[in-house]
Amino acid sequence: DFEGYYTSVIYAFLSSLDARVIPEDITNHGQSDLTVMVGGHVYVMEIKVVEGNQVQGNAALDQILQRNYAEKYRGEPGKSVHEIGLIFSRNQRNLIQADWR
Repeated sequence: DFEGYYTSVIYAFLSSLDARVIPEDITNHGQSDLTVMVGGHVYVMEIKVVEGNQVQGNAALDQILQRNYAEKYRGEPGKSVHEIGLIFSRNQRNLIQADWR
């Protein structure tokens, strides 16, 4: 499955930078694809793969927000929490959209 492929590539890259990477980070409402901790930052990431070349909105970021994946990291002293939705195109075999908050 393409989602697993992209997740593993991102995991390998970020791990090579000595970031702490948690794949399939479990919460009460499901699991995010990746959580990355580096310095004073926590990045909660969701990855989606679509058939076409264009999308409306960002289903990956919407899922993070609706399921509140980042909640367990909020309020940690000295940490900034970032939510990132990445969408890849199966046809283009490339990232077509990235949104964060």
